[in-house]
Amino acid sequence: MAITDLGSAQPLQTSKPSRARIILRTYGAAVLSGLLAVGAFPHLDWAWLAWICLVPMLATYPHARLRDALGQAFVFGFIYHGGVLYWLAIMAQHALGTALGVVAWAIGSMAQVSVVLLFAFGAHLLSRHGNRWAWALGIPALWTALEWVRQLGELGTGWGDLAYTQHSVITILQLTKLGGVWPLTFLIVLVNVAVTGILTKRNPPRFVNAVLAAVALALVYGSISLRGEHLKPQFQAAALQTNINPNVRWSNRRPEDPVYVEQTMQAYSKMEAKAASKGSLFAAWPEATFPGYLRDDPNLANRVSADCVINGQALLIGGNEWDERAHSDANSAFLVDRSGAIRGSYVKRQLVPFGEYVPGRDWLKFLVALHLTIYDRKKGAAHQALLDAGAPVGKVGVAICYESSYGELTREQVARGAGLLAVVTDDTWFGRTAAARQHAAIAAIRAAECDRYLVRAGSTGISQIIDPAGRVINEAPLFESKLVIAPVEQRTTRTPYTRWGDWFVWVCWGVLAIIAFTQLRPQNKKA
Repeated sequence: MAITDLGSAQPLQTSKPSRARIILRTYGAAVLSGLLAVGAFPHLDWAWLAWICLVPMLATYPHARLRDALGQAFVFGFIYHGGVLYWLAIMAQHALGTALGVVAWAIGSMAQVSVVLLFAFGAHLLSRHGNRWAWALGIPALWTALEWVRQLGELGTGWGDLAYTQHSVITILQLTKLGGVWPLTFLIVLVNVAVTGILTKRNPPRFVNAVLAAVALALVYGSISLRGEHLKPQFQAAALQTNINPNVRWSNRRPEDPVYVEQTMQAYSKMEAKAASKGSLFAAWPEATFPGYLRDDPNLANRVSADCVINGQALLIGGNEWDERAHSDANSAFLVDRSGAIRGSYVKRQLVPFGEYVPGRDWLKFLVALHLTIYDRKKGAAHQALLDAGAPVGKVGVAICYESSYGELTREQVARGAGLLAVVTDDTWFGRTAAARQHAAIAAIRAAECDRYLVRAGSTGISQIIDPAGRVINEAPLFESKLVIAPVEQRTTRTPYTRWGDWFVWVCWGVLAIIAFTQLRPQNKKA
């Protein structure tokens, strides 16, 4: 059979291997690549695996048949995303039962696999018809562009992007300041391609030198960025982790158990006072922890206002907010300033599909009747006024739980003037699975790409304060009551990412377009 060489348009004559050998090689590589990719994320959190995880799979290209490439991608994608998202089955079973929990995990994983199949289709074309440079640059551009696509739509998510594996590699993490996660993703895949080429002897001339130079430049940029930080903390900020599970039964806009309400109010009040005694001017409650409706419950609201006045401390409080016009709840974060006045609220914009709303309910009415969601929340407006706590805390950009995995949501708030970021979350549902650590890792990326301090408050953990380089300054472990406090500042710096957003993605689409027009055209046959 004739298999096209990556370096020329002429077919390379090879002996035909047995079908069994092809299957073993193809799917064995898929399994190995999938396992390596999973290992790069928490629990194992071996960041270096990301730089070689695609090598076994890429080394099997070109495939003789498209279906081999697609079959391999399906196995790889399901192991990769199914392995990273294994906790979906554990989390979903609390609401849906064990069997439906497994179904929810399978559906969630398959949604991600569809994008991997698109990658395999593109890689198949590049391997069979492109020259070596088209393959070498096209594969990283294709992977990066499709990770961006994976975030789109109601079922889209950025959870599991390769760049998040580098959350603790601080020097290389600074690359996110240039263009968000995308330049870092491109570089990771570029290295995978180079390593594959070394093993298969298919690299373009001087390609390895070019890749080494790119990695060196990324490290130099990271080092220069870290040396030029000029951090000047102005005040103390705190994340309040009381280890109280907020997921209790409610009745008449309060938790049913009045003892729970009182215990919650007292626990947060005591922790606020402790933070204030250490100099905190800003403290964050976790997501949905306020035991009532702050705007509609004057008794509880007055207690919060009094605490703010006594402690001289602004509070960001996660809680429910009733929208009378929409006749539905919103998952909100309220800003109460040091005078005790509610300065505004941020309403969660990126809701959890089938957890906080039913996707497609406006077109598929029957989905609502099936009760496929735990809550039925109102979605926040695309553009909301920034929360402003007043000097020295200033304007705060907020992300609630799951939406912290969407870089654009924090980026646009920083572009509009947010000098401090806060993520409030309730990760109780995750238990002690890898999800809590995966979720926390995302916050480090958000801090680094926006060059902002970030306060992350989790009801049962993981609570953190992260500096503008993505370093965790202070942290509370899971399922412990702990005050997390550290010095921070209101920053006004602007990174290329906060200025221009996902510009690097469009560079990747441009690379693919050039390859398509110059390399994927049908070859003229000689007479």
